[in-house]
Amino acid sequence: MAWTPELREKYISEVMAGMNELGYEVIKQRDETFWAAFNRMKEEYDGLLKEYPDRWVAVGIDGLLAIGDSAHEVTQEVEDQGYSEWEFVIEFLESDPVPLVL
Repeated sequence: MAWTPELREKYISEVMAGMNELGYEVIKQRDETFWAAFNRMKEEYDGLLKEYPDRWVAVGIDGLLAIGDSAHEVTQEVEDQGYSEWEFVIEFLESDPVPLVL
């Protein structure tokens, strides 16, 4: 089953059913921020791959946040900048990906 916007909304509403309004708004904002960062990564992926092949990168809603040789290094750098885990996406920009056959 694919993770669709409808399923995401259903999941959020089920999780939030027992929360107060403030808790719901915080979780909803975090979800929206994460998906905005995710979409920004999708938009910039090809350009980042050309510029930073075989490196780890972190992207937030405002663009590129960090570049490094490990996921840990990039995550630490972004967190040191004051970002929270839901405010960015990290990705390894593999220059020669191995095809996956299922």
